[in-house]
Amino acid sequence: LIGFKYEKNNDDELNKEKAFCWYKKSADQGFAPAQYKLGVCYKNGVGTEKDIVKAGQAFYNAAQQGNVLAEYNLGVYYLENVDEGQDKGIDWLERASNSGCEDAQMYLYRAYLEGKGMPKDIVEARKWLEKMANDGNVIAQKELGVWYKDGINVFKNENEAIKWYLRAAEQDDVIAMVEVASIYELIGNIDKAFDWYKKAADKGNANAQNRLGTAYYLGTMGLGINFEEAFKWFGYSAKQEDPYGQAQLGKCYLEGKGVDKNVEKAFKLFLNAAEKENILAELELAECYKKGIGVSQNIEESAKWYLCAAKHGSMIAQVEIARCYEGGIGVEQSEEKAFEWYLKAAEEEYENINRHKSLYSENGAYAQFKVGKYFRDGIGIFKNQNESIKWFLRSANSWGDKGEAKYYMFECYAEGKYVNKDEHEALKWLNKAAEMGYAKAQCYLAILYVRDRCEYINK
Repeated sequence: LIGFKYEKNNDDELNKEKAFCWYKKSADQGFAPAQYKLGVCYKNGVGTEKDIVKAGQAFYNAAQQGNVLAEYNLGVYYLENVDEGQDKGIDWLERASNSGCEDAQMYLYRAYLEGKGMPKDIVEARKWLEKMANDGNVIAQKELGVWYKDGINVFKNENEAIKWYLRAAEQDDVIAMVEVASIYELIGNIDKAFDWYKKAADKGNANAQNRLGTAYYLGTMGLGINFEEAFKWFGYSAKQEDPYGQAQLGKCYLEGKGVDKNVEKAFKLFLNAAEKENILAELELAECYKKGIGVSQNIEESAKWYLCAAKHGSMIAQVEIARCYEGGIGVEQSEEKAFEWYLKAAEEEYENINRHKSLYSENGAYAQFKVGKYFRDGIGIFKNQNESIKWFLRSANSWGDKGEAKYYMFECYAEGKYVNKDEHEALKWLNKAAEMGYAKAQCYLAILYVRDRCEYINK
């Protein structure tokens, strides 16, 4: 008890040394709790020099008397510090685990999962994880939720994921509440999703507050558009210095939605969030500097923030910074850097369309068209007609193309430029471009009708 008193008062080395001395006196008399504390002192160098071997001996003495924390530490000692100590380490950790030591259970789970000090064994890892979760361990319940939600080490199962997240949420874990809500939203149970987002938001979770703000802003989750409610929830999140909440609150001020328009406040919020590397804020800040919104116009600052957002993955910013390098706007002109950023945006658009057929963007299609032109004309890269046609075709096939790429493919097939001449393909692309509202294609198609030059038109 005296040792513990000095340990609690550990502001200076003298108290630590006194704590160690008293623990040692008690440990020498065979008192298990003191032997355990002595092991901790040796392990961490508290009041004495660090000595892992003496720590192991002290833990062993206490563990022999059934001290659970000593059993746990002794198991870790054998696994991490003793050659051929795997079997003994597992044995002591299992003893501690079976006595209810959550630290030992979690150590065994991680060790089996990662193959740390023992062969990797997912079955054993799962056994200990499920034991902890069934015993009410919130961390384990959330971990199992992740397993089933993402299909890690088990088959993906939203119902099982919800079950385990719910158990953690019912113990007032707000992160679990948000996860429950997100899964309910994913499977279309909007009412339950809203209820759990609301519970987490009321407890101050910024992610949940942002989700409610977004739902009210866009009118999703069965809610009507309500800019005042959106402003309120984004405001709660922003007060916690959450960058997404700050960026969205900035948009409310910028557009005068849910609050009187105030571009100066919008700019400050964008700046605050952008300095925390929020992509939306970086993009909005670039626009503010570009157009002089809430701040003096500054094309160099605009280019700087476009570059930041581009590096963080914004396709819009990637196209904008490419334009900056292309025209020397706020940066030194560089065809090579312009090509690099157009290509990055173009590749991202292509991957998005392959992964999610509904995802497309005008910026991505435009970037693909520019990459095609750069390869065709040898701008910032060596000429490569095969690559050129590949990218023109990708742009033409993108839903984001407004007709320019489609019209170019018409010209290629009509004139046999870089492809075999093919009147049928040419007319197909001309019609597509015209249907997209591309004026040049509509005009050319009208001329064909008037001149009656094409048998396909006649039919």
